[in-house]
Amino acid sequence: MFIHFSSLNMEILGDISDYSSWSLESEYSTGGEVYKTWSKNCRINVQAGDIIGQAGGNPGQWALDLGVYDLKSVPEQVANIERWRSCRYLHSVCPLDYYEEGVVRDSLFGLVTGDWIDHKQNLILQDVIGTAQGCWFLEGIKETYPEDLHLALVNSNLDIELQVLSVGQSIDGLVSGRYGFTPNENGLINRDFKDVTPDGNIYGYIVEGYEGIILLIILLAFFDQLLKTMILNLGRLQEKKETPIYGLSLGLGFGSAFTPMLIIAVSSLITNDIYVLSAITVGSFGIILFHGSTGAFIGYGIYRGRLTKYLLTAVIIQLPLNFILAITILYSQPTSLNLILILVSGLILYGGIIFWYVTQRIIPQILVQSKTRKRTNIQKNAK
Repeated sequence: MFIHFSSLNMEILGDISDYSSWSLESEYSTGGEVYKTWSKNCRINVQAGDIIGQAGGNPGQWALDLGVYDLKSVPEQVANIERWRSCRYLHSVCPLDYYEEGVVRDSLFGLVTGDWIDHKQNLILQDVIGTAQGCWFLEGIKETYPEDLHLALVNSNLDIELQVLSVGQSIDGLVSGRYGFTPNENGLINRDFKDVTPDGNIYGYIVEGYEGIILLIILLAFFDQLLKTMILNLGRLQEKKETPIYGLSLGLGFGSAFTPMLIIAVSSLITNDIYVLSAITVGSFGIILFHGSTGAFIGYGIYRGRLTKYLLTAVIIQLPLNFILAITILYSQPTSLNLILILVSGLILYGGIIFWYVTQRIIPQILVQSKTRKRTNIQKNAK
């Protein structure tokens, strides 16, 4: 089977522009797109070396897929074989094994990346009955398609040392994708899937990519506050009582600019659900208050000549906000709306508390300290 042709040779296959004799085999959505599979049974004689079509040139299709389904081949272990009876994956084998030994076969194997020693094993169905390893299906779904609803806990098909969680859309808060890790032979963290059984223990996985979220939370806090500092720490604003007010205005504008970028990112990458986006928009009010507060806070540090202390404090108090925001983004799915409402409430509450503290406890001190400075200057002049 050759998949993702961009054109077919009409001299061999005839006119394929008329679909009236074709059958709609399936229709499903994945990755935000809808796909329709049309089929037509043909029996056409071809000779070795005949060109039956060309690949490439279609936007979004960057490869030619080779596949073979051998009806005589069935994996040794399949947890629920009846589920797969109507699916060709049950009989999938490595297509390269069906080429004659020679230059063509060797060149095709040379294109394969990864370090699987035994490529002959079925890398699609890896069930180990009685363990976590294998394909998992959303409860109540009988068919294998559409794939987006399901989950696979399997060995990587690229790196023999890794296992992966291949995630669809059935796990709230976990973005669809492939999450890899190096399995452990012991313990409860990153345990090899084939060793995880219903033994009453809770197993956890730290996968590739999620460690970066912590670093991103820290770096985002640092650069957000550093940007405000660079603007407010101009020579003409140093030790000026107006600087905290300028900082408040700057921070409010900074937070307001962040909101549309957040909405665009969530709607483009995760979901267009109006309720989720509305909840995040409301939660952004807390983000605006927070950035206004830290702008004033840094401005106050510049006014007092103690910038480093107030800058570092602003970075530290932004870490909880970034954490809540990161969890909100990760769980931005319609099925997690209740959790999202709790998280955005946390954003508003946290931003409100920081805003109250700055406006009620910090900014009023400016007037007192300004009067103190004036009295000190008068006394110095009098002497």
